[in-house]
Amino acid sequence: MSKKTQNYDNIVRELVNAHDDIIGAVIISDEGLPETDYIGELSEYEIIEIAEAIINVASIKRPNRIWFEYQDFDLIVVFNAKDYLLLVKAKKTNRLGSLRKTIKNTSEKIQSLVDPNPASGNGYQPSVRQTDNEMIYRNKPESPES
Repeated sequence: MSKKTQNYDNIVRELVNAHDDIIGAVIISDEGLPETDYIGELSEYEIIEIAEAIINVASIKRPNRIWFEYQDFDLIVVFNAKDYLLLVKAKKTNRLGSLRKTIKNTSEKIQSLVDPNPASGNGYQPSVRQTDNEMIYRNKPESPES
């Protein structure tokens, strides 16, 4: 198992453990293959239904969320078209704000793994860190002759 897959698994396990109403979750890659184990209870039918709904979305340019409501539970999908899809199965709950915040935080953790150094929306690229050699050179004491 690769380190990236282990990180994804850990993030999904944290998500399921972080909220009592979450029944299960999985991260699916842009190729449609699971990046993580199925954590909790998810059926193949639920996954197929969600995949069909996502295919029917005309244009996905930024992270989006789809909420499926069933009689006994909800399915929440957070996806970024080129990177990942997070599928979360949750109990019916009155604590929607807390559930949404937990899912949003998890989505941000996944995005940081996918793109660890994103540029900001205004075109600003974060500066490259100085190497140790540059720091040593700048902090080098002056010689006694000068």
